[in-house]
Amino acid sequence: MSRQKKRRINIWEHLQVIQGKWIYLKKKGDNFFEHLFCFLQMGRSEREKNTDANLGVLAELSLFLPARVFAYLAAEIENRPFWELWLEWKDKVYHDERMKQYASEELQKKRRERGKRIIPKIRTSEFLRQDSWFAFRNTPEELKGKGNYYLSDDDRMFWWDGTDEVVISDDMNTWLTELSDRHRGLMDLPDAGCGDKFQGPGGFIEDFMVLLDEICDYYKRIYPFKTMFYEFIQNSGKKEYRAAIALLKMLYEENKEEGKVIEYVKFGWGLASKNVTQNIARLRLKRYLSVMANGKLRKKYFNF
Repeated sequence: MSRQKKRRINIWEHLQVIQGKWIYLKKKGDNFFEHLFCFLQMGRSEREKNTDANLGVLAELSLFLPARVFAYLAAEIENRPFWELWLEWKDKVYHDERMKQYASEELQKKRRERGKRIIPKIRTSEFLRQDSWFAFRNTPEELKGKGNYYLSDDDRMFWWDGTDEVVISDDMNTWLTELSDRHRGLMDLPDAGCGDKFQGPGGFIEDFMVLLDEICDYYKRIYPFKTMFYEFIQNSGKKEYRAAIALLKMLYEENKEEGKVIEYVKFGWGLASKNVTQNIARLRLKRYLSVMANGKLRKKYFNF
């Protein structure tokens, strides 16, 4: 019989002692739960010094077993609902038990040393990296050979603050520089590239919302950041904002061919290959919206 099983039997036996012999030794009329409750209210030092023939072992067990263990077994003995009993007792009984240590001193020492060991820093993108086979399962043929998708700082532009927390890669810098050149070109146009229907603020807002809906419908799960959305709505009459949306519309149209692989997602987003859900066409839209939402980064490249 295992030590744990023996311990359970001993606890049970000593509770029965309280119910039987101990109550018998006390004055007539006392009941089991009153005696047990009084015992569980004792402080640790009082229980440590207890030498009662019947309570001694129980007191020893109480030094490392929580009071709720005794309350549960008592409820079992008396066929009383445990939670009803525990809710009545829980704030009045001892909570000073100390878990008994069964590990060897050598093992305890190793655990203490491990607990003091300094954990090396790791980048967020590395911590969130998904590289299991399941992450890339069912990658379609047209994406094979292009490399698996791994989260990088390029996907975290919303959190860029000029420190090394999020680093702008060379590829990202080149792409944003190209986009900023295109944005300046749109700014030189009378309509900022928005067309006649964008001339009034009302038309801009309506078309902006329709565009966002179309992007989400085609590329799936692409949403503007809340702060960015309201900022663009509030500044709908300014050319720099209108040109930024005209550029967003261009990116939406230009990436459609590459982005249509999203159609392979048929049985749930989490079950699809990361190479599909994070295809480069879809990422371009997400990254652009992230930059537009990061005022400091947007100012760095697009000057507004």
